[in-house]
Amino acid sequence: MLVVWPPEVPVSANCYTYHYIDFIAPISYLCHLGYDVDSINMGLLNQHKQELYLKITELPKKIAIFCDFHMVQAAIETVMLVRLLSPLSEVLIYGPITSVYAKDILEFDKRLLIGGFGDYETILESYFLNDYKGRVVSGYWLDGERFQPINLKMFNPYDYHRLIDLDRNRSQGIFVGLEISRGCANSCSYCRSTLEKNKTDRRASISNLVSFISQAKDMYGFDCFKFISPDFAQNKKWVTEFLDAIKGMGVIWKCCTRIEYFEDESFVKLFKEAGCVSVSVGLESNNVAALSKLGRLNSNIYKGINNLLEQKINIKGMVMLGIPGSDFESTKEWIETLEKIGVAVRPTMYTDYKKIQFGNLHFADKRLCVHNEHTVTMVEMCLDRNGKMY
Repeated sequence: MLVVWPPEVPVSANCYTYHYIDFIAPISYLCHLGYDVDSINMGLLNQHKQELYLKITELPKKIAIFCDFHMVQAAIETVMLVRLLSPLSEVLIYGPITSVYAKDILEFDKRLLIGGFGDYETILESYFLNDYKGRVVSGYWLDGERFQPINLKMFNPYDYHRLIDLDRNRSQGIFVGLEISRGCANSCSYCRSTLEKNKTDRRASISNLVSFISQAKDMYGFDCFKFISPDFAQNKKWVTEFLDAIKGMGVIWKCCTRIEYFEDESFVKLFKEAGCVSVSVGLESNNVAALSKLGRLNSNIYKGINNLLEQKINIKGMVMLGIPGSDFESTKEWIETLEKIGVAVRPTMYTDYKKIQFGNLHFADKRLCVHNEHTVTMVEMCLDRNGKMY
């Protein structure tokens, strides 16, 4: 089986992290189980299209093409290329796109298969083993203990920076992605994590994570990590045990979580002692109507912000544009307030995933994004800030 990331320009500056969960981890998992799987990642600007042509002309029996929202055209062109060069190959499209545009994909090519529910590892395994009926290939949700850290000998992180250096932090080096968990019990209406990864918080084995960090340091000298999790600090007991295990390893790291966890000063100090240099948190709005819509009225965000800044942990605050009930002036004022107190602001866009209508296959016909009339103006304002917002 050949697994393909279609030719496209990455939309994320953090290439190694961005490609980790959706592409590299499932392949590493299948290879760990001994399956005959080859792959080519055309989304990192470090491979020529000729390499993709050569892979396809080897006539693999099965080809799986990953597809996210920004790469539909690239995936379609890859399907057409496969049909031309290897017309007998079975073709599967999997990824976030299939949770929303399943019907459109099935109608585009009557022979195409699409990924259903479950982690991508298990979808690809079902596809490899012909364990499916019809045109929808589903899997199941892995227990966190079965998450396999990537094989560093198979996927050398340096390969992801041969021609571009977008993932390099100017002062601290390359942050290597390390998957901590999947799924999120918060089930926020404006987040697609639950839609794609289930609402159960599934955590990787602490011993496996510590082993990966040790190998990355010993084999390549990496000591900067991005802990990939929808909500890193959601399981406080697990996080405490994990940070106790790594705080003597001499690594620095960053993560994404919620600001309310940092009202506890001792918890913030543990983060600092374990090497945390930056956290991304939702600081969506200070508008009461908007916060009520998001169910975020109870957060004492200023205490959490102050505790983090006192420990010199950088804060990336994700301000949300287009929330029903918000307005231009209050959003602008909120951004300026955060910047004044030392928060680096990153604009995000509101999408009400609860309003997506699902069919029997747990797929939707279209993606529903709700925007206010000030959204475009807000984005233009952010772009006018010489990159500070990003």
